Formats: sequence, structure tokens, C-alpha cells
Amino acid sequence: MGFLNQRYQVSKEIAWTPIVWTVGAIFGLMSGLAFFRDEFLPEAYRENLRILKLIPRWNWRTWAIAGLTAIIVLILEGAYRAVTTRQERVRELEEMLIPKLEIVFDPEMKPYFEEQPIRAVPSGVLGDRRYRVGIRNKSSEVVRDAQVVLEGCTPGDMTGVHPGHALQVMGEERGSGKFNAAPGDDPTAFVDVIYEETMDGRPWGNAFGLCYAASISFAIPRASYILTLRLEGAETPCRKRFSVDKDPHIGKLTMRELVAPSAAKPSSL
Repeated sequence: MGFLNQRYQVSKEIAWTPIVWTVGAIFGLMSGLAFFRDEFLPEAYRENLRILKLIPRWNWRTWAIAGLTAIIVLILEGAYRAVTTRQERVRELEEMLIPKLEIVFDPEMKPYFEEQPIRAVPSGVLGDRRYRVGIRNKSSEVVRDAQVVLEGCTPGDMTGVHPGHALQVMGEERGSGKFNAAPGDDPTAFVDVIYEETMDGRPWGNAFGLCYAASISFAIPRASYILTLRLEGAETPCRKRFSVDKDPHIGKLTMRELVAPSAAKPSSL
């Protein structure tokens, strides 16, 4: 039954279309009027009904051939439409299966930015300020073994700058640079980017750290930088640039996403 139902649905998709209804109705009306005119209508009435003169005077064989030709043409047209519709649907499904990852960032929300106390020490309360990026999977499948790497840092001549190294995944053991990103409208993974230590809410020390997954040197002086992050794991890597700046009054670091000129909204005059 399933096989017959499938064939019925395909046949319906090909033949049961508005164009078939329209052409079939017109052709049926014309052939019916021609048959009525030629077989039942007296000759005197035929001359008075001008509209009937517009209908060709064909014999039944010609009408049958014309009708079959119209049916074949309409079926071919319906088959073409059905095939193109299915091909478009296949392309849409294939597009959904292509891994599509993007970096998202909102410094006003957790966990993109978090500040919390670590422990009490004789000189005060040691705190941790940390910025992260989120990873959103816009495809329909889980993307496995994705990672965010530091592609570049400007200026980048410090010993703590290591382009090409993966950054630490939030909530995972130290050394975890790869993650699986589940599909969804919201980020399903987060990656640490920079952190700094504070003492009683104020910056502590003259450096901050890049959050590498590997155990390598990570400290760079407090200053302004441009970080380029590359998200790997999708068919086309995603890149985004961020500015790291030091507050001129209290010295705390801030991280902001840099919008490409083409994506920026035009200013209104």
C-alpha cells in the first residue's frame, strides 16, 4: 500500500496542477462545443452563433490527437516542475547539513563577561575578570572537534602572544581546546579569550593573560590590542576581530567586537 500511495502522490504532483486544470477545462469545453455544434445543432443556428465559428472544424481523430498531445505536454511540464521543486528542496537540505559556525559576543551578559572573587589573601580579595566568546551552530548537525584559535594580535611582539594556538573551552579541564557544537539559535559552547586578576575590585599587576588551552606563556602587558580569532570546524572558518583596551581611570580591561566596515550601519545625517 505504501508503494501505491507513493506512486499516487508522485502522479498527483505531476498531473494535478492548476495549469492542467486550466488547459484541460478549456480544451474540454472547446471539444464539447464542437461536438454539440457538429452533431446536434441545426445548420441555421450555426450561422447565427458566431462564437461557434471560432472553434476549428476537426474530425474526432484530430481532436483526439490534439488532446493527447496537450496531455503529454502538460505531463512533461508537470514532471519538470516536480523535479525542479525536489532539486531545490534537496539543495536546501544539503545547505542545512553544511557545518555553519559563528562567533557571537555580548560583553553586557554572562558568561561573555564574568567577574568573581577567587580567594581571600592577606592583602585583600583576589578576583578574576574574564571575557569569552560564544559559538553558535546554524546548521542542523552537531559539529565536532571545533576550536577557536588566536590568529593574530596587534601589536604582537610580546612573548605571551602565540598565533595559531587554541583557546581554552569554558568549563572543561585545562588543556581542552576542542569542543562539540550542537545546533541551535543560541550558543552551545563558550571559549575563554582573556582574563585579568583584581585585588579588591581593582587591577592587580601589570599584565593580563590570553586563555590558551596549552600550558605556554600567556601574560602580556596591560595596553590596547587588536585580537583576531578564527573559529575552525566549519566548511569555511569564521573570523572576528576584537579590541582590548585599558580603562584610563581605573586600569581595568574591556573587550569589544570590531564590526567590519561593510557590516556597519550607515550613519544618518
